[in-house]
Order: sequence, then structure tokens, then C-alpha cells
Amino acid sequence: MKLHLYHAINPPDLMKQNFTQTTEEADRLFHENMALAIRISGDFCEPGYDRDDLKQEALIALWDAARWWKPSVRAFNIWAGLCIRKRLRRHMGRRVHAPLIQGNPKAMANIVAPRRNRGLTV
Repeated sequence: MKLHLYHAINPPDLMKQNFTQTTEEADRLFHENMALAIRISGDFCEPGYDRDDLKQEALIALWDAARWWKPSVRAFNIWAGLCIRKRLRRHMGRRVHAPLIQGNPKAMANIVAPRRNRGLTV
């Protein structure tokens, strides 16, 4: 069997995603639990973070949770909540630019920098 360069770099076995849910099942779980993701993203809203960005990150995490959920391990809403919160914490921790606050430059003084930028150890 002759392997092409593409297959030598990316073997076909490694390219396959072994999702635990079919696309149709994941789509159903996603649409049934969108309100959960939006509610959790609202809990993470802080000054300096865009509400729409947090909502989008929560929905991406919900889609990943729907694809990887194993019904034998735990209920979906618990699994999805864990995945969403983890992704939102990671998103908020990697903020590398100052937030854009239009119309009120003095509002920037009220925004607390993330802990790692204040020189504190966690």
C-alpha cells in the first residue's frame, strides 16, 4: 500500500474523532440546553468582558459537551455545566487585551486587572 505524504503526516486513524454521540443526538442535546449555557454565561459577566463573547464561548462548550457526553457516567446537564464553566474560566483567564469601553475612558480605571497581572500568586 502506497502512502501519500498527507497520510504520512496525518494517519487516517488519528484523524478520526471518536465522538460518543451522533451529530443528530448532539444537535438535539444542544438545542434543548441552550438556555443552560446562556444562563451560566450570565453568571460570568464582569466589567470588561463582552457578554456576547462569553455567550458564544458557552455555546461552543455546550456543543463540545453534547458531542462527548457519556450517558453511563452522569446526567447531561451536570456534564454540560462542568464543561461550560471550565471553558468560561479558561476564556476569562487568557484575556490578553484591555477591554474596549466606548464613550467613557474613565471607566477603565474601575476595571480590576486579572490576578496574574497584579503580581499575586494563586
